[in-house]
Amino acid sequence: MITSKYLDELGVESNKQFTNFVSDFDNRAEEWLKFKAETGVDPRETWNLDDQLAQFIYTRFSAFKELASNAINLEYYKFEYHGKLITQLKAIEIIIEEFGKYLKAGEEDKYKIPQDICILLGEMFPYMWW
Repeated sequence: MITSKYLDELGVESNKQFTNFVSDFDNRAEEWLKFKAETGVDPRETWNLDDQLAQFIYTRFSAFKELASNAINLEYYKFEYHGKLITQLKAIEIIIEEFGKYLKAGEEDKYKIPQDICILLGEMFPYMWW
C-alpha cells in the first residue's frame, strides 16, 4: 500500500489514507465499476467526501509548498486574513494547519473548518500554480 508522507507525518494511519472503507467484495461492486466506467468517478469516494477532500487539500498544499518554494516567490501574492495582509506562503501554512486539525480530530469531536479558511482558500485558488 502506498501512503502519503505528509499524512504519515501528521499521524494518519496508513489504512485510513485515501480510503473509502468499503470492501471490493461488496455485492454492489459491479454497480460501482459500471458507474466509474461511465463517469470516471468511483462512487465509493463520495461516501466520506469530507475526509477525501481534506486529505487531498492537506497533501497537495503540503507538496505545493515544498515544490513551489524552490520555483516561485511565495511572498509575492498577498491576501487579507483577519484584517491584515498575509503572503501566499503564510496562507498555505494556515490552510495546511487547519486541514491538519480536521484530519487529526476524532469522529466525536470532528473539527469544523472555519468559514474564514474556506474564504481564504477561495481567494488563493487562482494563484495556486508554479
